[in-house]
Amino acid sequence: MEALPYLDDRQASEGTQFKFKLNADGEPHARNTDLMRPAAFAEMLDHVEAELVRMGGEIYGGAIGLNPYQKGSERACDKCQYQGICRFDPWVNSFRPLR
Repeated sequence: MEALPYLDDRQASEGTQFKFKLNADGEPHARNTDLMRPAAFAEMLDHVEAELVRMGGEIYGGAIGLNPYQKGSERACDKCQYQGICRFDPWVNSFRPLR
């Protein structure tokens, strides 16, 4: 199954949000070096689905521990609306680093 029509349904030959270019016959242009082949895209979707099922199972099973991230100087707590009732203490607990 070709995924491009689901990502950009304008039937354009060149992407503005997603970087792609199509030939006149609708096939990807040879310069599309960063396009993911359908099999690799399907594999990625399967992996994402498995991760969502796993995380949902953990949450449903009661694993709802605090695990905020930090990326550089940005922390999840900076944007959180629940700081007043949250039990995460940055003096005691560590942030989960993101690269």
